[in-house]
Amino acid sequence: MSDTPTLYIVRGDVDDDAKEKIVEWSNTWHMPDLLEAGFYSATRYRCVEGSPEYLHVYEISSPDFFDTESYRYICRCDPPCGTLKCQNKEDPANPSGMQIVRHFHRGSRMVYDTLFTHNIAEYRLESPGRNGNPVGSVRSKTVWNVRLDVDPAVESEFLEWYEKVHLAEVGEFPGFIAGRLVRRVENFATDDPKFMVLWEVENLDAVKDRPSLASRQIGPVEQRIRGSMRNWQEAISVRIWPDSTG
Repeated sequence: MSDTPTLYIVRGDVDDDAKEKIVEWSNTWHMPDLLEAGFYSATRYRCVEGSPEYLHVYEISSPDFFDTESYRYICRCDPPCGTLKCQNKEDPANPSGMQIVRHFHRGSRMVYDTLFTHNIAEYRLESPGRNGNPVGSVRSKTVWNVRLDVDPAVESEFLEWYEKVHLAEVGEFPGFIAGRLVRRVENFATDDPKFMVLWEVENLDAVKDRPSLASRQIGPVEQRIRGSMRNWQEAISVRIWPDSTG
């Protein structure tokens, strides 16, 4: 779906003694800085089931955005510079001074192309600005995300099944609002699985009976596809910024 924004996902844990600092930095500086630099949306979630603890969901124009000056010069200093262009980045690749990232661990930065969607909100294809509404097309306060790989021999069948059958099927489950299947952009590949499914749900109750989703329709095709899945990783997260409905 070339007409959709690129989904940028950051996951990670934070040192216990730095959590208060990270919350203040993220909410006061980093998220507004990203929006001012041109991000279409920027939201923060905390995991209540699964790991890592923090999930940041962003929408951007394309992976090329990371090469822009407005992004490369964003301040990540500890403490922050307090300027639009970081004072400690004469060379953006080698900032001087202490960096806030030293408090993060078990993290990953993933860039995804959207393949298929079900009932998602309208995309915003421009930045709302530093003080605008940071919520984009991922609007629910509760999200369930699943990362997985699929046997390459079954991948085309998996994609057809997900688009034509499974997205709509799960979307009918009580409390499920919207969903999307995305695929990792290889230029940003890490050890993370190739595919991710991001479901927006009404609340935690909507996902407490997840095992029943797998048994709604099990035929030969479903058995073959499910048998090809591996590296399954899932997490349920609740939005912590912004704390309004957006």
